[in-house]
Amino acid sequence: MTPRKYAFSSKKVPIFKLALMGLALMELCQVSPAWCMPQSLNNTQGLTQQAIKPNKVSKVLPTQDQTILLINQSTGRALQIKNWSFSQGAPVETGPAHSPEAIQLWKVLPADGGYYIIHNTQTQKDLAPLKEAGKVGQKIRNDEPLHHWTLKQTSKGTFVISHRESGLALTEVEPGQLALSTSTPDSPKQLWKIERLKSSKTLMLSSLTR
Repeated sequence: MTPRKYAFSSKKVPIFKLALMGLALMELCQVSPAWCMPQSLNNTQGLTQQAIKPNKVSKVLPTQDQTILLINQSTGRALQIKNWSFSQGAPVETGPAHSPEAIQLWKVLPADGGYYIIHNTQTQKDLAPLKEAGKVGQKIRNDEPLHHWTLKQTSKGTFVISHRESGLALTEVEPGQLALSTSTPDSPKQLWKIERLKSSKTLMLSSLTR
């Protein structure tokens, strides 16, 4: 509603009438503030509220005592150890995350220099490159940079996981198949969502769309 303008004549108006008119106008503004608001301010109010609307995406890395799933943005599949293997150098792949398995549970542990270790809670081994170029698997930790990763967050709350030494990004090149490859900005195959466990039996999978 467009604010109304009042024009007063040059004739003298009794003071008590002006007071009554002022009280009436104040009551009207209390009931309907937009009616009394200047039009320019009224038009921008909605834009201001929209601009300060809080972002609902969590942008915090898990603490080292939190168990997580790592979900690929492109396929919705979870990072896991292939064939439930406990062997040194066993390959890592992705699998369906509808009913997460123990081999899909990880922890992100701090390392020196701002890097991180990605540790499987089932096999007690860490994510690491294998000797075969571009391949990734699990290895026993020896505190070498071989086990160190960066987790670079995107504006949407997902992460690009890159190896400390090569700078190559963890990529799901095909459903289930992983490789380390050159980082490509905004490639869904290189974007990973961190899903925290509420408890040992309950998973936070609300952000997954199927």
